[in-house]
Amino acid sequence: MNIGDHLVTPRTGYTHHGIYIGNGEVIHYSGFANGQSTGTICITSVKAFANGHDVSVREHFFRRYDGKETVERAHRRLGEDWYNVLINNCEHFVNWCVNGLHSSNQVNNLIAAISSAYNTANESKQLPKTAQALAGVVAGRVVQKEVERQVTQAVVKSVVSKTAGIAAGTSMATTGAGAATTSLLSSSFVAAVPAAPVLAPLIVAVGVGYVVSKVFDCFGD
Repeated sequence: MNIGDHLVTPRTGYTHHGIYIGNGEVIHYSGFANGQSTGTICITSVKAFANGHDVSVREHFFRRYDGKETVERAHRRLGEDWYNVLINNCEHFVNWCVNGLHSSNQVNNLIAAISSAYNTANESKQLPKTAQALAGVVAGRVVQKEVERQVTQAVVKSVVSKTAGIAAGTSMATTGAGAATTSLLSSSFVAAVPAAPVLAPLIVAVGVGYVVSKVFDCFGD
């Protein structure tokens, strides 16, 4: 392993990600690392990071930041505590450190798979109304409410208070934009797409994720 390597370790149904910083240690977002749904960005041993699983290195052939710069970026967010599986998870964090891109292939693939499955079932007219209603409740209420709650609370409380080097006025403006976009997406847009109870809340999550990525861009370089 080299300093700044992107480490990946499997879990049941997903993969966990971290940055190797040398001396057998990793910086990672600890949410869901050991089963719990929340956790800060912290330093731990490779052994604790793996939690009994294998660890591999994910190559970034055209990475934006070298190993030293990647570790420096990871240290800048040490102690951050607003993990969200959809818009601010361990993979989002690592990709931001390595490439400056707040992105997660796991989330993107999940959204694409659900969207494809829904469209296929809808086109073939084989999706029962009861299943469609249940899907709407699960994907709509759970995802939408969780996104609204965590983003509005976390962005307002964390971005303003923890973004070093950004003037308070600028941070408040960015936060206000994020909250306003969340409100717009969760009300007007969802109301305008009543025929897609599964896709609408997922698009809300994508939209909010985009806003969050722009917040990180403001203090990322």
